[in-house]
Parts: sequence; structure tokens; C-alpha cells
Amino acid sequence: MAAVAAPPAVAGAPTTVTVSGTVPGNNLAIVFPASDPFVVSNPSMPFVFSAVAPGGAPQTASVEMGLAIRAWAGRSTLGIPATRTHANSISSLTFALTGAAFSRILSELAASGLLAAGPFTHQRDADAALIALVITNHALLELQLADFFPVDPFDTPAVAAVAAVLVGRGRGRGRGRGAGAAAVPGQAAIAAVPGPPNLAFLDICSMLAFADAHGGPHPLMTFCLLVGALGPLASHASRLNPRSSVHALGEPSPTPFAHPRRCRLASMPPRLRRRPAIPSSSPPSPRPSNRRTVH
Repeated sequence: MAAVAAPPAVAGAPTTVTVSGTVPGNNLAIVFPASDPFVVSNPSMPFVFSAVAPGGAPQTASVEMGLAIRAWAGRSTLGIPATRTHANSISSLTFALTGAAFSRILSELAASGLLAAGPFTHQRDADAALIALVITNHALLELQLADFFPVDPFDTPAVAAVAAVLVGRGRGRGRGRGAGAAAVPGQAAIAAVPGPPNLAFLDICSMLAFADAHGGPHPLMTFCLLVGALGPLASHASRLNPRSSVHALGEPSPTPFAHPRRCRLASMPPRLRRRPAIPSSSPPSPRPSNRRTVH
């Protein structure tokens, strides 16, 4: 039997994606049909394609959650009061989106003509097209409370102990003389586990603070670039792992990522990092001399 291939996607049709992976596994990803126009138009994205088995399901293409946010969530906005309140507790280490949210955002980007500028052989070309895109329906890019995919918080809170509970005593002759017939086991207290201190500066700057400080027509663009630069960090354990690439940001060494502002600059496209020198039309002023003139 021949292998089952996904039917060609229709240009302009709504994009439907799902989320795969788990938070404990730290492997959240956005899954597309392999023939989706976003997959075809972004050959520079590191998609992972599923195997096509004879008689199996159509082929899919998945991309890591942070990279998907970096590539396509930068034009989303925080205009709803409840969403803004929630975004104040979200940082670049704890942000993820549901499949329904991505489906809505991607469909609006496609309807606004983003893919008409593709295919994008370089990510910088896709970034430029996203920045210049004229959005048709801004309401579809407004983040909702239900759009946030729950991940582990930066600091794991303590959990109080729970005592065992007796279900009840037996009834009838020969019963009810002993302890409860069954019991719900208790739970020992769990101590709080703080996040790594060297990454606290990333958690302190919330998603809302980024949006309000950035200003302009694309308030979340820099925040989403930073999310993509940090790598997969959905689980608390992944942030504590000293081998995680994000720890290069918090090392007290003279690396380009040791300072929050440099971290922000590193997440920007190269053309936005460099400031060209402004030529001066007047000759440089002479340096003052310390020589004394003898008359």
C-alpha cells in the first residue's frame, strides 16, 4: 500500500495546528500538516518531519514552541485588561501558547498576506515581512486568557501537608467496631523550590513590562525574539539544569550575554543591532594644548 501524503494545502485557508510534547519533558512543539503553507514558505525554520508510514496518518512538521513564538507571535498584542493582568506574571521563561491561539494568529497572518512575501530562505527576511505586514483584523491578534499554555512557574511554591482522611465506618452486624473501612492517604509537605538566582533578572521583567516599555506598533516583538533566543524552558528542572544554554545569560563572565540589555540586543535581527556612524560635515575640533606660550 502506498504511503499516505497530506493533501496540498489551499492558499488562504485557515491554518490549524496543535501542541505536542509535555511540560515535564520540556519538549513543547507546534505541529503543522507537512503541506501547510507556513511550512512550505519557511524553509529556514528547523521543522522536524514525521515519518510517512504506509497506510498511516498524513505527515506532519513540528517546530519547537519558543521558535514558533519568535517567528510568528511578535505582532500579537495585550489590549484586554484581564490579559494584561495575567501577562504581568508571565516572563520570557514562562511563556507558551496553546494550539488554538497559534491557529488563530497564523490564520490572520496568512489572511493579511504574510505568505505572499515568501518563501523566506532566511529568517531575517521573514522577520522583515512580519514587521512590515498590514494586519487586516487586529482583534484576532489580541491575546486572550485562554491563549496561555500553562508551564512551570519560575519559583515552585510550597505545598502544605495533607492529613489522611478516613472514608467511613462499616455498618451492620459485626461491622463498625474497628477503624474506618478505607482511608485517603495523606501527603507530606513539599518545600518551595526557587528558580536559579542567576536567571532571576529574566523573570523579573514581565511580558507586560516588555510590552509597555517597547511601545510602538509592535509592542511584543522584542519579547518574542527573546523567548526564541532562550530555548526550551517550560519545566522548572530545565531552568535549574546548569547545562542549559540559558545559563550563559546569567554567568558572571564577560560574554555578550552577561547583561540584560545585551541579551535584548542579541535577540534582535542583526540589522537592528548595529547603528551606522553618522558622518560629520564639520572638521573635528582641535584638541586643547597644555603647552604654555612664551612671549
